[in-house]
Amino acid sequence: MAPRPQPGAMAAEGAVGELELRAAIGFNGHIPCGLICHPDKEHVLYPLGCTVVIQELDSKKQTFLHGHTNNVSCLVVSRNGVYVASGQVTFMGFKAEIILWDFQGKELLARLSLHKGKIEGLAFSPNSLYLVSLGGQDDGSGTIRVWELDLANRKIRPTECQTGQLRRVITCAKMADDDNYFYVGTSTGDVLKVNTNSKLMTDYGPQKEKFSSMKNQWKEKRRH
Repeated sequence: MAPRPQPGAMAAEGAVGELELRAAIGFNGHIPCGLICHPDKEHVLYPLGCTVVIQELDSKKQTFLHGHTNNVSCLVVSRNGVYVASGQVTFMGFKAEIILWDFQGKELLARLSLHKGKIEGLAFSPNSLYLVSLGGQDDGSGTIRVWELDLANRKIRPTECQTGQLRRVITCAKMADDDNYFYVGTSTGDVLKVNTNSKLMTDYGPQKEKFSSMKNQWKEKRRH
């Protein structure tokens, strides 16, 4: 007569372990600048759903950065290749997280949770000491933030940028090469120039008057 199984033995044998993602096939291309070649020229990074995929160019081996609770909406790599930052979309009124990653260790360094609804864009400064983040329209006046990264001392300080009376829907950001300024694009075609240190908008363009004048001149030429 066969021995009776011990209580719980069948449950243990039938238990299903956590599935580990080994490979991902697909790239939807919906995210602007969402396919990034790492500065080491040996890897590419791209978002796929809630995951950030890191793929070796030669071997095609993939590594995955897990941590987001909803679809990744933007992705950026620091110029020195040390850091990766990714933002996500979430439900209206809820916090949308930015995750800062260590590229070499493929580890989560920090979660930055101040924006609401969606992270529209991210940009590292060339010296990797600042991270610019753009929130959605739910953020109101807090749409543009600059995060000072002092990771050696485990400190990250966010500051809201002030644009005065100017109100625009922000869509993208780009740092200047000297770290002193960054530029943000808008849905109306205006470009805002913001001082990285003071966090104040210093200029924007094109100026409406100049644009209107050029438009009128063009119309006048067409008549003749």
